[in-house]
Amino acid sequence: MHGYHSDGNIFYRQKPFFTRFYDCRFLDLKGFGKNVPMLKPYTLDDYVDDLFTYLADNGIINPIIIAHSFGARVVVRAIERGLKVNKLVLTGSAGLKSRFNLKRYIKKTFFKVFKKVIPDDVKQKFYSPDYLKCDPVMRVSFKYIVNYDLFSAYKSVNSETLIIFGALDRETPIFMAKKQFKLIKNSRLCFIKGTGHFCFIDRADAFNQTVFAFLMGKLNKFSKI
Repeated sequence: MHGYHSDGNIFYRQKPFFTRFYDCRFLDLKGFGKNVPMLKPYTLDDYVDDLFTYLADNGIINPIIIAHSFGARVVVRAIERGLKVNKLVLTGSAGLKSRFNLKRYIKKTFFKVFKKVIPDDVKQKFYSPDYLKCDPVMRVSFKYIVNYDLFSAYKSVNSETLIIFGALDRETPIFMAKKQFKLIKNSRLCFIKGTGHFCFIDRADAFNQTVFAFLMGKLNKFSKI
């Protein structure tokens, strides 16, 4: 399950490895890759509904899922809604509130107060790169998604889970990985040194071997590689 502004092809360095052992599917979520554009702004639960439909239509039961960033939001919410998974791998997984940051708080408050009088070219500096890449429909969807707090959803995950993050991830900092590790009871935590938000690309061999060891039941509770 891919992240935002991405598609199933983002796992091009995992495909040749894992297809040797498993029947793998590399989904394109609505609005991304080869999937059709969304006609209305999607909520997180709309994406979950699509996932349930895909699994049912393809007769997939109790899958192993690897999910990155936004894709992890979809899967974790689906689990909260009753999806049963065999094992779960979360990488750069999003959906928890960021730590309080005074500079960011002041910037956000300033924007709310003066939004109507700020010139359009200056407004661009207040938006995230992901938001700016969206068309008008997807911008509404993006707001729905990023404002959905998945704290309770992460607590609901009871399947065996590997949380594997890039040690230098700035989009989803490592404190989020540690928080997820505490929330998910049956979980393992791994940091890949020298990598960022796309650790599965930056050091694909390390990622693939670690995930495979986890799936084979041969991974320690916590590790750095």
